[in-house]
Amino acid sequence: MKKLIASLLAAILFMAAVSSVTTHAAALGSTDYPAFSSFSGTVEAVQAISRTPAGHAVTPGTLRITIINENGGRAIFITTPDAFLADGVNLTVGASLTGWFDTNAPTNRAYPPTYDAIAFTLYAEGPPFVKFDRFDENLLSFDGQLKLNVSEDTPIILQDGTEFQLFGQTVEEALANRKLLVFYSITTRSIPPQTPPDLIVVFFEIAVHPIGVLPPYFELPTVTLPAQIWLPSLNDIAVAGEITDVLNLAGGDQTIVIRMAEGGTAHFVTSVDTFVDAGVMIEVGARITAWFDARLPVALIYPPRYHAVALTEYITEFIPAETDGFVAGEIIGVFRLMGGGQTISVRTATGSVAHFVTNDETIINVTLETGSWVTGWFDGNAIIPAIYPPRYQAIAFTEYFAPFIPECDDSIWIDDNYYFWFDEDDFSWVQDIFPPLGTLVLLVVEGELVGEVPLHYTERGIVLVPIRAVADALNVTLGWDGDTSTVTWGDVSFVAGEDTYAITGGAEITLGTPSTIINGRTFVPLSFFHTVLGMNNAFFFEGQIDINNFEHMEIWIDEDGFYWFDEDDFSWVQDIFPPLGTLVPIVVEGELIGEVSLQYTERGIVLVPICVVADALGVTLELDGEAGTVTWGDVSFVIGEDFYTIAGGMEIVLGTPSTVIDGLTFVPLSFFRIVLGMNNAFFFEGQIDINNFERME
Repeated sequence: MKKLIASLLAAILFMAAVSSVTTHAAALGSTDYPAFSSFSGTVEAVQAISRTPAGHAVTPGTLRITIINENGGRAIFITTPDAFLADGVNLTVGASLTGWFDTNAPTNRAYPPTYDAIAFTLYAEGPPFVKFDRFDENLLSFDGQLKLNVSEDTPIILQDGTEFQLFGQTVEEALANRKLLVFYSITTRSIPPQTPPDLIVVFFEIAVHPIGVLPPYFELPTVTLPAQIWLPSLNDIAVAGEITDVLNLAGGDQTIVIRMAEGGTAHFVTSVDTFVDAGVMIEVGARITAWFDARLPVALIYPPRYHAVALTEYITEFIPAETDGFVAGEIIGVFRLMGGGQTISVRTATGSVAHFVTNDETIINVTLETGSWVTGWFDGNAIIPAIYPPRYQAIAFTEYFAPFIPECDDSIWIDDNYYFWFDEDDFSWVQDIFPPLGTLVLLVVEGELVGEVPLHYTERGIVLVPIRAVADALNVTLGWDGDTSTVTWGDVSFVAGEDTYAITGGAEITLGTPSTIINGRTFVPLSFFHTVLGMNNAFFFEGQIDINNFEHMEIWIDEDGFYWFDEDDFSWVQDIFPPLGTLVPIVVEGELIGEVSLQYTERGIVLVPICVVADALGVTLELDGEAGTVTWGDVSFVIGEDFYTIAGGMEIVLGTPSTVIDGLTFVPLSFFRIVLGMNNAFFFEGQIDINNFERME
């Protein structure tokens, strides 16, 4: 971080003290959205960080600066050593600062907002005033609110504090379309206001040739430079794909939506800083390679949103169709076929196997040999034999793109908050996902900032919330029986330390995590508010706990997957599963039983014919036709209801009732794991698998 020269700002302050001319002009009511904006206030916290919330490493020396303004609002600035510090600025608690940021750069959707800091200046009510913008060839700011009258005596420096060289250009030519941080003390009363700047700081940007007239003491090189030059750095990452949408933003910036070659979608925000290679067309249908800086923080949303460093020619040969499926994993066998072609056996990270048959039309972008990790693609609409392992005609083989390969002793845990892996013998990875236990985090209830609460979570990463803080925010009176340690919230009650949450009327819900008392306060798992109380949203996201009854955020998680979809349009479910009624293999205790009709709810919850599984396990089901009751050992349920009763009176609610389809009784897939206690029950890569093998977490 570079400092301004102290004498320059000392001169500025002197000019401000003696000036009697009108000061900072009022806004002109421009309708253009500013390219750069700021947030001013007092530094509340300074924290050194080593990685983003998504786990990506950041530049050494990166800081997390929290600023609070006079109205109690907060903003967070992620500050790298490249951020510019005006003279006198100290990034310490209590300092009065203004943080500047790019309004078109991606940011989070949580409170408080998080920005990538471009610069920090001192915050004061009076002069010197500061303007951060681009200026045109007449030195009028892009937002039309300030015009610069530059003289020979105007100090102009680069971001590193060195003198700015004109190299034979006029001042207007040299500064046109550049990012400028302008310090000034007086303006005219004209529209737009004009000012003789006290100091201009020119920010570094990617050079685009020609950059102007070379000084006379330089000789022109003998080689001819191309029109534009750009080479990726070690931190730049490429995404190749097809443009599916282009959204124009204020100031000439754009958001480009790319369907990636490896599947999925990504958004790239371009600006005047984005390098665009010659021949690249930014239009729907064009295939391009987009580059982003992996060091920059990315909001934890889907689709991911990046600031585009560069757009270059497309460098991958294959983009899957919307109907194409894939299997990502390690090649465990390569077998040559008579007449040409090969059979490639791929084992996924979870242990399942798939066979791919290649031919002359198969696109191969990787080395197909035992031990290689690849992604095999196939036509999702093609008919394949109902056998295990499945056998596909390979469309293409591309690089393996799964973000993580688990080890044998790793576990996967899913709750309302995150989907993540960790070593079950070492929970240190949880510390990388969450701040340390007891860290104060923001609690937002019904859109209102309640305050800060201590963050607690289990070894499995389940976030715990102090129930009274939420109850007080919702004006709910909690009941407490000290003799039995029973908490009552309306018609819901539970005993602190137990995992049974009872609803008046007899229904009992288990969440897999008991409530607990920490430092005299009762904590419940975050899912309590969604699953037990029925509130629409309860999640821990980007460092804050948010609980509300706003529009339901459709994040649905079960044994089948982790996915989002529009609750008014369930077509996305059709992209996850084959059509309803498709015959799929069912494997019980490692044996292929046959095929069953695939059924699932609008929420994507897979349903399984209970009699097929019972027959495979040698269990005799009892059916009471009059009461509509099915009994499996000491478990019974009424068809069409969502109460699964275990002998002794305990009832479990799964969120999905049993049902009858074509004369067969279907239960949700989770019935076998949660109610019967079997180790594994999942729908994966086109087949239903239920077993008591080693538990797949």
